[in-house]
Amino acid sequence: MIKAAMTLGLIGLGSCTTIPGVSAADQLEIVYETSPGPFCGRCETLKISVSPEGRVWTETGKWAGDHKDWHRERLELSVSPEQVRNFRTQLQSLRPDGEMRLVGGESTCESHMTDQPMVRVTWRDSNQTDNLDFDWGCDHDYRRAEREILWRAPEALGLLNPDGRG
Repeated sequence: MIKAAMTLGLIGLGSCTTIPGVSAADQLEIVYETSPGPFCGRCETLKISVSPEGRVWTETGKWAGDHKDWHRERLELSVSPEQVRNFRTQLQSLRPDGEMRLVGGESTCESHMTDQPMVRVTWRDSNQTDNLDFDWGCDHDYRRAEREILWRAPEALGLLNPDGRG
């Protein structure tokens, strides 16, 4: 079972700087955001935001013991322009035109395992905003390629994939 652990292997944490070599002209912002499944234990979450000029922020959250105390940590990463390009390139093949929901209960998801976490990827540019909602339990055998791309995308930025395994 995929853990929603989001234990980050933050590589190359650094100062708050704009990354040289990533053109702001493309005006593309990507937000990659996980949400835990219904039986999540610590209910850990991960949000990665990549700005048009290549700045990268992460936000992680988790329950601290008694489910009354939510902890959040926000960091800005120092990553190379190549890492930003790789992250964007990996996710680009999944970018819908508008909204795509691959989640249980939707006609786009024929079979569904109900206890899995989800990821939402949002692409914003000067022309439009597109969203992909992907439930890890949607069409488990059929959607292997999409799941692998989404699973590996954080690694392009030097982060571990969503369950903390590299």
